[in-house]
Amino acid sequence: MKVPDEVASKMPENWEKDWSPIAPGDIQVGDYIGYVAKARKYQSGTDSAGGFRKGGFITFLPDEDQSAIKGNDHKVFGFRQYSVKWTVNQDNVLMFFKTKKDTEALLSKGKVKSKTTKEERRINKVEVENKNLQEDLEEVQKITKKARKSKTAPVDEEAPVPKKTRKMKLP
Repeated sequence: MKVPDEVASKMPENWEKDWSPIAPGDIQVGDYIGYVAKARKYQSGTDSAGGFRKGGFITFLPDEDQSAIKGNDHKVFGFRQYSVKWTVNQDNVLMFFKTKKDTEALLSKGKVKSKTTKEERRINKVEVENKNLQEDLEEVQKITKKARKSKTAPVDEEAPVPKKTRKMKLP
């Protein structure tokens, strides 16, 4: 499949080594796909210059039967990259590309990155919790010191507590 000059200009350097063009009909679930997005303007008023997007793994393909039932003509592809999921309309894409790299290596790289990130977050969470507990402990100590100072009469802790007597009711 020939890549037009317009698309090739938006691709990174040496893209032929890592990516090969693929027709939308040949895409399968589980393929690692990148794409060149069209420049477009969103309803919010922001502009997108388009360009190459590394994409991710395909989670679902356009289902023409379901689209016809719902009255939707769009061919939407579902992508997933780590914990991020998104959809791409085929009308907003100039061309799709499939990776030539080993997808298992890509997944294992993501797992290692995920583990280190998770460990870093856990360590940060423990540090923050320890800091908050230390601040709470200091606050409690200040309050107890104020309470001790504000007492007017010293309390004798060893003095016996007098028993309350009950009056008996006579019939």
